[in-house]
Amino acid sequence: MKDGGIGILPEEQQNLFEPFYRASNVGNTPGTGLGLAIVNNCIDLHRGRISFASQVGVGTTFRVELPLTIINVIQEKHLDMLLVNNFREQ
Repeated sequence: MKDGGIGILPEEQQNLFEPFYRASNVGNTPGTGLGLAIVNNCIDLHRGRISFASQVGVGTTFRVELPLTIINVIQEKHLDMLLVNNFREQ
């Protein structure tokens, strides 16, 4: 995802995923500082990763990578079938 926004100051980038953190250059832009913390937690739960590059006055680009493995899909379908079969037997 890419924007043409205000960018993130280099000295503040390490705090970007902390809950309630808002950069000093946001001005009157509304927000709570929770969005990226929530996104980061969701990505962690899926064993993915998020990275970004930012320049003040140019904007920020975020990259989200989530793993997809066929074995997980097969296991989930197998688990679903087991649950359905167990429910029918009861």
